[in-house]
Amino acid sequence: MDSTPNPKESLFRKEALDHLFREEELHEPLRVSPPWTWSLLWVLAAMAVSALAGSMFGKVEMISTSRGILQPAAGVRQLQAQVAGVVSKLYGHSGDRLRQGQPVARIDAAQLQSTLLETDRQLELLQSEGKGFNAREERLTQDQIQAIQDKIAKQKAQIVSYRSSVEHLRDKARKAEKLQKEGYQSLSDVAEARDQLNAGLRQQESAEQQLVQFRQELSALESVRQRQVWQHSQEMSGVKSKRDALDASLRQTEILAPVDGFLEALVARPGDVVQPGQTLAKLIPDRSPLQVVAFLAEKDRPYVRPGNLVNLELEAYPFAQHGTLKGRVLRIGSDLVSPYEVREALGEEAKLDAPSFRVEVEVLPERPKRLSHVVLRPNMLLQVRFTLKRQAIITLALDPLRRWME
Repeated sequence: MDSTPNPKESLFRKEALDHLFREEELHEPLRVSPPWTWSLLWVLAAMAVSALAGSMFGKVEMISTSRGILQPAAGVRQLQAQVAGVVSKLYGHSGDRLRQGQPVARIDAAQLQSTLLETDRQLELLQSEGKGFNAREERLTQDQIQAIQDKIAKQKAQIVSYRSSVEHLRDKARKAEKLQKEGYQSLSDVAEARDQLNAGLRQQESAEQQLVQFRQELSALESVRQRQVWQHSQEMSGVKSKRDALDASLRQTEILAPVDGFLEALVARPGDVVQPGQTLAKLIPDRSPLQVVAFLAEKDRPYVRPGNLVNLELEAYPFAQHGTLKGRVLRIGSDLVSPYEVREALGEEAKLDAPSFRVEVEVLPERPKRLSHVVLRPNMLLQVRFTLKRQAIITLALDPLRRWME
């Protein structure tokens, strides 16, 4: 029985049906894909397995980078004005080497000099007045003392006379009393003798009181003289002390280098008006080892400790070409740094993106050959790379998913 469907009863065209039932000899086996695709598939599978194993067992270092600057360990000496005035002269330029005691700047303190001249005139006036005063007062005082001493001498002689008279009157009164008892004199004679004795005693007492008064006058005169001398001495001492203080301040108008070193910067310029405590220049001491001052973000602080090693990349020498220096963390500040500390270290325009701690890093002597010729100088800028921790690669890949699920 013919299995060929009747074209009139079929849904397909005759040509399509003929092509379907056409007998053809197959000389080659059917090939779905070429052999090299299977090799590529196995290579890709091996790579995927290796990547998965590496992400599970391999770890990467988490790095925090901070900008730092080289500074002397002894610190930069701030040369400040001690008196108010106008900068009249600056000696040298930035980078000059200075010896201890060498002048750096001079301040013209006109008000200080005017006060010093006025004090000198006041001192001279007191000295001249003191000489004349001493001569006049000495003569006057000696005359007064001599007059009082003469009065005292006369008063003493008068008292001696009164005492002699009193003794005579006392004997007379005793004799009158004795004669009255014997009946040779009357009571009125006895009373008269007693009255004379009492009058003599009163005169003697008055003379003694007068002597005491003269002695008090002499003592008061000497006391006044001593007080005048003391007051004049105090005035002289006060003016001399003021003169010495002004002289010391005048010596401070010249700013001197406190130690050997080189001048990092001259902050002031001739003609600037300065106040006490204002910085005029910065001096870096000689033979002071250099260290790096950097700032570590607060979020990275728990992972960094003193003694940790860091990599130092000099900005003037790209690390890709010259390599990096090694450093060791010496100290980490206990408090967050202020904007002033950041500007003081990195410059007036420096700002930090996040709250940070001050970190001091020791520069280790080991260097790569390409940096062996480099001379490290203060204020060289660099990048400090802190190694925070080592973390598995797969956790980095899963972190976005974990954060999304949270």
